[in-house]
Amino acid sequence: MEKKLQIEEILKRIKFLKPISGATAKVIQALDNPESSAEDIKDAILLDPALTADVLRIVNSAYFALRQRVANVKHAVALLGRKTIKKIIFTARAGTLLKRNLEGYPTQENANTLWEHSLVTAVSAEIIAEKLQYKDKELAYIGGLLHDIGKIILDQYVKDVTQKVEAELAKGKELTQIEKELFGYDHAELGGIMAENWQLTLPIKEAIAYHHSPTEASKEVMIAFIAYMANNLANFICPLGNYHTQSTDPAVLQHIGLNDADMEEITLKIIAKKEEILTIA
Repeated sequence: MEKKLQIEEILKRIKFLKPISGATAKVIQALDNPESSAEDIKDAILLDPALTADVLRIVNSAYFALRQRVANVKHAVALLGRKTIKKIIFTARAGTLLKRNLEGYPTQENANTLWEHSLVTAVSAEIIAEKLQYKDKELAYIGGLLHDIGKIILDQYVKDVTQKVEAELAKGKELTQIEKELFGYDHAELGGIMAENWQLTLPIKEAIAYHHSPTEASKEVMIAFIAYMANNLANFICPLGNYHTQSTDPAVLQHIGLNDADMEEITLKIIAKKEEILTIA
């Protein structure tokens, strides 16, 4: 396929990919509306039986390690608050997109799935955000969770040229560089376009679009740096494939006020929580 036509087809596919149902959109609107009560949020969640089941499953996972089992949505909303519930809603709905197998991107035996890698990136971003005292660690979590959504679209094109991608990776090229050369966009840029189409907030959009190039972020530079570091840590702790991945530039750490000791502390925290994180899957 001619490259220009392929780019047009990719952008068309993005336009028609719907991330969430109307019912889920109403839940997010209720969560973002300061005038909505806990009862309003509970009622919105209960309109979607599948979402209700997912919320209760995630709330009761080992990751949250609650002292008592949460039996209903009303209790969950009251106990965890709207920011954490929003994080759970995004986790529940992201799973419908990210649990699919990538057929084109090079992988290896016993590699982690896209979903597992995304969950570890999300929690890594939240832990880094907390360390940096970032304004909204839940937004960092969501940005980390969705950072690789562009791969969902690109994967069906990558699978037609997998051998070529593997050959370029063997030469030491970055995956994003190869994607751009082959398709005109890399997965991070496409993810940013998807986030814009879905009307996600600017911090989440920039976390996704610039998780490989945080210095290029226009306004939300800090969350882009958080997503960049979280992805690099997740590539170490929960690698997705056998392709070359970035190591965190020491200059980046210095720029945002972290040092090697901080990164070691963060890494050990994530490793300790990895098994709990994956119970969400």
